Amino acid sequence: MAKSILIVGAGAKAAAIAAKHRALLESEFEVPDITVIEKHEVSANWNGRFGYTDGIHNLGTPPEKDIGFPYRLDYFDAKVIRYLFSHFSWQSFCIEKRCDYGDWIDRGKQHPNHETWSEYLAWVLGRSNVELFANTTIEKITQKDGRWKVSFKNSNRNREEYFDGIVFTGPGPAKHLGIEFPLHPSVLDGASYWQNTYRLAALQEQVAPVVIVGGGETAASIASSILDETRNKNIPIIILTRSGTIFSRGEGYYENRMFTDPERWRTLDIDVRREVIRRGDRGVFSVDALQKISHSQRIEHINGAVSGIDIDQPENLINLQLSNGTTVQCQMLVMSVGFDNYWFRDLFSESVSEKFFDRSNTNAIEENLLEDTSVDFTKPPFNEAEEYPRLHLPMSAALAQGPGLPNLSCLGTLSDLILRRYCRAG
Repeated sequence: MAKSILIVGAGAKAAAIAAKHRALLESEFEVPDITVIEKHEVSANWNGRFGYTDGIHNLGTPPEKDIGFPYRLDYFDAKVIRYLFSHFSWQSFCIEKRCDYGDWIDRGKQHPNHETWSEYLAWVLGRSNVELFANTTIEKITQKDGRWKVSFKNSNRNREEYFDGIVFTGPGPAKHLGIEFPLHPSVLDGASYWQNTYRLAALQEQVAPVVIVGGGETAASIASSILDETRNKNIPIIILTRSGTIFSRGEGYYENRMFTDPERWRTLDIDVRREVIRRGDRGVFSVDALQKISHSQRIEHINGAVSGIDIDQPENLINLQLSNGTTVQCQMLVMSVGFDNYWFRDLFSESVSEKFFDRSNTNAIEENLLEDTSVDFTKPPFNEAEEYPRLHLPMSAALAQGPGLPNLSCLGTLSDLILRRYCRAG
């Protein structure tokens, strides 16, 4: 019986795995059955209709780093790579779907906006011919007879199916730092901001600043958006981070290869890996975003850690309490401090789910993730002797297997690492 994989989330990682699956099938490999389920619609986190982006902002990475990049020959043969590039690459999309390949080249190979990128991902998934269920949610996951038993439902019916592996993709809901998050129309996070940009029209001059908490690329995109939407108003913007300044990540060869080559990454000591992630991936702005922000005299950076949020009822302003005892008052607050990679924890039985609540446990899980980004259930915090089905967590694989795997930097390698566990030459 063929192996089977469930991919949760119909975004870039699902598209990469689905495309490689089709290329392997066409190259006469024995491949697993693949099912993709998506809570909303295909590429929902990119098209601007479900948060996370407005769809207008340009892609941070060049589109040539597409679902097959870097098209390595290490794992499968050249026939697979040729098929993948000719049928699923960004260039192929420009030629076949958009009919503007020459125009894209002549205009300097500009980065597409997120909405166009979502069209590309939908095009890939559509022609890969994997089974895909949109508007579908998982209800429960249990282990039975060495496989995952998954209960999920959509508007049509409830289903139960068995899988040999599950791949969780996508950013999950926004984090709130473990503090009470008041229900207020102007207290937003890195996902909900994009569905509430109309509220920027009500911001007033000489009242209070807008505060963005976070030093990553989502915070940078939000700062850029607020600058654009309030260009005719003199409203100050504060970017609040734990660090002493705002850091940026360059796009030089030596930095980029850390994101492209997981094998090189595995040769680095664990402390060196943490340093690379800290300086080059998490809590950094892109060079373009930082340049735009630094040119505005309305933006100020301050250092601090948030300890509480409350609403000044008479003025309807937001009080942001910092751990040093000071308070910052603002008329809009956007908490952009990352997303919860372990949102799925409650779907599993208690023996599995409880391991994903404690940060020390998730640190151990991340350090021990296997090469195919799956959890090593024989290691802490699980220490299980029995064999579990595979549970792939590419969003948490930066430390163990490389900082490119959680993002768009090496989608082709990610699909190789996962699929070679389930495939063999026919």
